[in-house]
Amino acid sequence: MTQEVPPDNQTRTRALFGDLIEGRWEKARREFDPAVQHADADQIARIWANVTDPGGSFKGMGAPVARRSGRYTLVSVPLTFQAGDATGRVVFGRDGKVTGLGVEYPRRRRLDPRRVRFFTVGNGDPEVARALHTRLQRPGQTTDVEG
Repeated sequence: MTQEVPPDNQTRTRALFGDLIEGRWEKARREFDPAVQHADADQIARIWANVTDPGGSFKGMGAPVARRSGRYTLVSVPLTFQAGDATGRVVFGRDGKVTGLGVEYPRRRRLDPRRVRFFTVGNGDPEVARALHTRLQRPGQTTDVEG
């Protein structure tokens, strides 16, 4: 069930993606649960660039939407780049720390021939991987899906 994003989650999600978009990798990592902090700033920067660079310059961020996903809260936010749309996802644990982070670019549309790229960082919990809508992968792995 979809629900309005509490102001705190909305602010934190927007700030986290703002940090990623601006290349503030270490600042973004401070929000991570200790089980996710294995992804270092250089690794995050490389994977982020691999997924988002094809989109060109960042143009804007839409309103986040939250929903419960098992023991976690998933917040999705539309991201607009020069060449298309993406979906950013943040999974928050009960303690409020980020237990999963993902970007799907481009946003999958019916009959869209572009390759879909995923950026995911997670704590290894299959429930977090399902919340991010990606197959369970090694933390920080990029997956390309031909479309």
